[in-house]
Amino acid sequence: SDKTLVFAISYSGNTEETLSFTIKAYKLGCTIISLSSGGLMEKLSEKLKIPHIKVPSGLLPRAAIAYLSTPLIPIVEKLTGVDFKWEVDEALENLKKLKIRLARAKPVEENPAKKLAEMLYGKIPTIFGYGYLSSVARRFKNQLNENSKVAARWDEFPELNHNEVMAYQKPEHYVKNQFVIFLRGNIEPPEITARIEATKKIIEGWVSGVYDLRGLGNSMLSNIYTTLYMADFTSIYLAYLRRVDPGDTSLIEDLKKRLNSSIGILSRIRSEYKL
Repeated sequence: SDKTLVFAISYSGNTEETLSFTIKAYKLGCTIISLSSGGLMEKLSEKLKIPHIKVPSGLLPRAAIAYLSTPLIPIVEKLTGVDFKWEVDEALENLKKLKIRLARAKPVEENPAKKLAEMLYGKIPTIFGYGYLSSVARRFKNQLNENSKVAARWDEFPELNHNEVMAYQKPEHYVKNQFVIFLRGNIEPPEITARIEATKKIIEGWVSGVYDLRGLGNSMLSNIYTTLYMADFTSIYLAYLRRVDPGDTSLIEDLKKRLNSSIGILSRIRSEYKL
């Protein structure tokens, strides 16, 4: 309905799911704001008179996270009347500090991302998040898949306490080879802290290791961006350890070609809207 605001975000502008959902939202009468570096999303937005934010092109989509997220902040500020300036300032300040700590020139003993990458080498990374850090847990898993070319898993509290924890009752090889990372924030609810510590005590004797990755700062925004930044650098350093190209996405591109030839969603959108 017109009371629903949809942010339609696709870096390339050619993501099938995002384009399809944008069309569905448009037909339902939703208010839409789109964001892309071009592609069909830009053309479709122009055709349907949808407000569009264009960001710089030429990056890997996963490296464009700041371009894809920060333009939404002033929009949300205007719509809600909430001032996020102090959160943005804090996040920027902490990211500047992390940039120095995680630099390639920093030796392993001084670089937490390099240390964590070494811990993850040869292991199955499992990332646990909660609330506002659940999306970071999922991205961390995705970055390990795409950049490091490793299988990885993620889950979130409190749900994982109702099912995931049972997988550790019989610690076979795949459990023993897991390295579990707990994403932690500095505004962590006490009930989540209790769940994390209890879960850690149950599983730490069965997995290869556990690690707390804690965000910096006192705001959600700073906690999100600093844990995300640390996760991204860790995935890159793990790629170096494994001697793989973090930028290679050849299998994804092959999959896209196969899907486009068999399903043809992009072709149908081009044809239907004369793009």
